[in-house]
Amino acid sequence: MPTGAAPKKIYVVTTMTFGLKYLNSKKSADGYFHSYEKRTSEKQKEFFTVIRKRTWGWYASLETAKQCVLKNWTDLNECGYYEHALIEEIQEGVLYGGATPKEWWFCWKGSFEKGGYKPTKKPKEYSSIIGFMDRVHPRKSGS
Repeated sequence: MPTGAAPKKIYVVTTMTFGLKYLNSKKSADGYFHSYEKRTSEKQKEFFTVIRKRTWGWYASLETAKQCVLKNWTDLNECGYYEHALIEEIQEGVLYGGATPKEWWFCWKGSFEKGGYKPTKKPKEYSSIIGFMDRVHPRKSGS
């Protein structure tokens, strides 16, 4: 990139569902405290978190990314499975690169047949969190 040139931006579309999970009060056989969507004991601590998410793709323009969300391209909502959608603006080729990405949040309103994503505010529990897109993991050899 030439010196002084503004870095190109890309717009990443991710969908997600927030909800409550419950932290297991005992370590599992593998030594970890696993969390569950259903409470199995009154001793478990409750916490608000991302239950599921999926990054659908990226676009070269914000306008195209917004159309993807607002028109529910390729059924981003998956019949009610993902209640929130997010567009993150990041620099091309760099995941964040020390910069806080701009974000556009959307929430599904209405039935899955006739509803749609509408602009909304970021959940307050996540006000200081960035980087919701899924990470790309390399294939293991032989798979």
